[in-house]
Amino acid sequence: MVSKGYEKIDAHDPITSTHGIDGIYMKPGPPKEYVIIEAKYDRSTLKMTEDGIQMTDNWIRKRI
Repeated sequence: MVSKGYEKIDAHDPITSTHGIDGIYMKPGPPKEYVIIEAKYDRSTLKMTEDGIQMTDNWIRKRI
């Protein structure tokens, strides 16, 4: 993401460190662009949570 001009938002931010978002990147604008990252490994898949499946609009809205 950095090589594409995005800046990583601080990993110690309360959103990324406690709410299940693995990474947030911002590309300076105008307009600014944001990318939300959910990392998985091997056979891991997106999981159902109390707020719906990870990375759905509802899941993201509850975390930002």
